[in-house]
Amino acid sequence: MRRSAAALALLLLLSAAAVGAATACGDLKPAGPDGPAGADAAADAPGPNLGPDAGGAPPRDGATPPDAPAEASARTGPGPHGSLPSGYCCSADPECRYRHCVDPTGSSGPKMCVDECYDPLFCARPGLTFTCEPPGSGSGAGLCKPPAGFACLDPSTFTRGPKEIGACCNAGVGGTNDGTAGSICEGYTCMSSGNNPLICTHRCAFQADCPGGYVCDKFGTSKACLLLASPYTCTP
Repeated sequence: MRRSAAALALLLLLSAAAVGAATACGDLKPAGPDGPAGADAAADAPGPNLGPDAGGAPPRDGATPPDAPAEASARTGPGPHGSLPSGYCCSADPECRYRHCVDPTGSSGPKMCVDECYDPLFCARPGLTFTCEPPGSGSGAGLCKPPAGFACLDPSTFTRGPKEIGACCNAGVGGTNDGTAGSICEGYTCMSSGNNPLICTHRCAFQADCPGGYVCDKFGTSKACLLLASPYTCTP
């Protein structure tokens, strides 16, 4: 009898322990997307880049906005040949297509590129009213001069033309040889020799600046890559 009572008491004790364990485990959740482990993973995972206006992280430096044409953005600024025409801000001569980065006021103000000219027509571009100031003495080209109070233009807003050296080009809008001559070219320079066609080229300082078949030689008051062969043809 005593053994049966002891066995029964032990059995009741074990049953009570099992019920308690089941009740305690009922408060736990399985690891996964809906449990604590899933919540930690979601917290560590990078969220969407909402941009600065939405309170998210800003785009990485140098990233092209999704709606900006990559090809156009790759052709902005002075470029590898120094292609800025009159009116754009500059810090040194090699940034300008005519290699003249000057302060037109003669003071310590911001510098801008100015083109060479023989006539006011050479300075004419849409939206610009530059005049042609003749050289101080001797012969040679004058320089385009901005009107009083003109603020130089941000060079990052300048878009270079798509045509490389050797491509056919025109002498400005309507063939007038105005300040837009060469605007279709990467180097913003359109020239010809003799009866040969107009071709795109660019300024240079050393022979290494020019591709094969071209020589870095005097062109105006600076140097440009000029074709060695004559006659020559241009590429479309």
